[in-house]
Amino acid sequence: MSLGDYLVGLAFALVTLGSALGVAAIVVGRRLAHLTGAAAGLAFATVACAALLGIHLFPGLVGILSRGSALVMGLVVLAVTWIVVPGRSRGATRLTLRRPGAGATVSLVGAAMATVFSVATAWKATFEASQDIDTMTFHLPDVIEWVQRGSIWHVDQFTPLLGSGNYPHNGDLLLLGTVMPFGSDAFVRAAGLPFLMVLAVSVYALTMEAGVRRSLAALVAAVVVSLPALQMATFEGAKTDAPMLALMGAGMYFLVRHLREPRTSNLMLAGVGLGIAFGTKWYALWCVVIVVAVWAVVAGRGGVPWRRVLRWAGAVTGLVALAGGIWLVRNAVESGSPLFPSGVGLGPLTLFDTPRDYVRECAGFSVLDYIDDPRVLRRLIYPAWRDGYAGPGLVLLLGWLTAGWLWARDRRRGSEVPPVVTISLFAAVLMALAYAAAPYSAIGGLYAPFAQANLRWLVPAAVPAAVVTGWALSLLPRARPVAEVLIVIAMFDALRRSLPDPVGHVLLPAAGIAAAGALAVVAVVLWRRHAAAARAGAVTTAALLAVALVITGYARQERYSDHRYKGTDAVIAALARHGGGNRRVALSGVWGVRALSPVLPAFGPRLRDTVEFLGPTVDGQLREYDNRDDYLAALRRGNYDLLVVGRNGYGTGCDLPGQESDDDAWAAAGGLRLLARTSNLSLYRAPG
Repeated sequence: MSLGDYLVGLAFALVTLGSALGVAAIVVGRRLAHLTGAAAGLAFATVACAALLGIHLFPGLVGILSRGSALVMGLVVLAVTWIVVPGRSRGATRLTLRRPGAGATVSLVGAAMATVFSVATAWKATFEASQDIDTMTFHLPDVIEWVQRGSIWHVDQFTPLLGSGNYPHNGDLLLLGTVMPFGSDAFVRAAGLPFLMVLAVSVYALTMEAGVRRSLAALVAAVVVSLPALQMATFEGAKTDAPMLALMGAGMYFLVRHLREPRTSNLMLAGVGLGIAFGTKWYALWCVVIVVAVWAVVAGRGGVPWRRVLRWAGAVTGLVALAGGIWLVRNAVESGSPLFPSGVGLGPLTLFDTPRDYVRECAGFSVLDYIDDPRVLRRLIYPAWRDGYAGPGLVLLLGWLTAGWLWARDRRRGSEVPPVVTISLFAAVLMALAYAAAPYSAIGGLYAPFAQANLRWLVPAAVPAAVVTGWALSLLPRARPVAEVLIVIAMFDALRRSLPDPVGHVLLPAAGIAAAGALAVVAVVLWRRHAAAARAGAVTTAALLAVALVITGYARQERYSDHRYKGTDAVIAALARHGGGNRRVALSGVWGVRALSPVLPAFGPRLRDTVEFLGPTVDGQLREYDNRDDYLAALRRGNYDLLVVGRNGYGTGCDLPGQESDDDAWAAAGGLRLLARTSNLSLYRAPG
């Protein structure tokens, strides 16, 4: 994009995001002034995400979604919040530096290591276009379709027999602000970094609720951040796992905090955070249900009257439905079932029926399906767990087992255990069991699972596991120093496996973090000793930093655009680098899960071209045409400019609709001109 386009897009993005941040500042400053530290930060993040979600959701509900409507909506919400929210802003907080506690050096090393690696990975992600199949097939294509149509009231599906267009999309709406203002996906891969930070703070705050010292709480938070499965899900594309985990962690924190401090605000923040998470991923449904259910049981057994517990749980459930239920309503209206492609029923009673789910029957196996097959577990599933969780995963597993032993010991002795420990202990194991039982947790053909694909579904269990790991270490003072060193070694081993290459991608962010930290220390010291001079210096420094960031952002997106899908599949590269917004592209066939998806590149370099899958929709399910005449007739009706044909087929032994189609032969028989062909794709000039 030109410099002018970049600056205009940046203005739209900053005003929209700034409005959401302003709403959070007003709400936290006026109504939540009692919160400090990590709690205040989590409240700010929760309110800001809720505001940003609403700023994009409301225009999408009424069919006027655009960068202009989002900007206006943001300013309106900010103004209304300023007028409606009562109370006075609290005075400026005195900036202080806390001295690290004794024995904090190892923990600080671990936290710094995870921070540098995450920032380095985000920096590298602004250079390379994502090759993640979910990002290329539905996450970003769905976002682009919302912008092109101005509405969320449609289900966009680009691969036959699947239901990815029916996913909950709160996370995609949160990422929309990095795509819509610029008409580019150049910055979307780095958007997971702030959510990773919020997740780390939520683990830290939850662990502190268990009475664990600050440095140890920071260390177990860094352990979660260093999980390879989480790093991959956060930065490999526009996956929405990081937003889901961040808001789940924040919601869980305020839910636990409510037991100690039963304020209505804690319950509201918990419901909003868990609700945003609920509306972000399908696997968040069981995570949120588990967190609320375990919390309610612990509260009731801890002496809170059950009537009050039920009232609290009802309030949280209502807020969860409000913050995350819109996608279930959309699915019911557009596809016939809130959980499409799954129906909703109880025994013989069917409330929402759906067509036959061929993919689930063929490849929707769970880990528990192989629980009695040691060969598959050892050769195919365990290696995925080992690579995806590595040393940090082992730390959390051993920490959970140790905490379980200590919890049982203290219960036998009649010792008091913090409620957050009991909640986390049981939530972790229930989340792990739910993952193992979930369809597609061992996706693939029978006895040929590809467990790496959905390994991130187990990451939510790492959040409560980290909490009890910190608690267990705090009760073992003699073993703790050695354990902390071993934990940092395990983290280093996990992070070094996926260090960005070349090493400059690590050194530059590390230098930037060191410089920012030094400036922050100097600013705090000057502020305390020379307030007037510090203010002038802070303004000047902030202005220079803002200019540097603007210049850096423009340079990075230029480099990103120049290299976008360059050197990949020839058809993918041609689609991604050409097209001015008036091109109509038809997709057909199957390109397979191991090949690059052509869906995102087909929208062109500025994401303006029209892309559709060439196939009929049967009861909400997209399918392929099963005969040549219907196929060519649909191609002529669509008035397409290009046709992209997937050449890999389904590659399974299952009986699937459309598997006998031969789109390449049909395109040739229809007189279409072949422009390019690779092992995975064919590109034709369509008759339109």
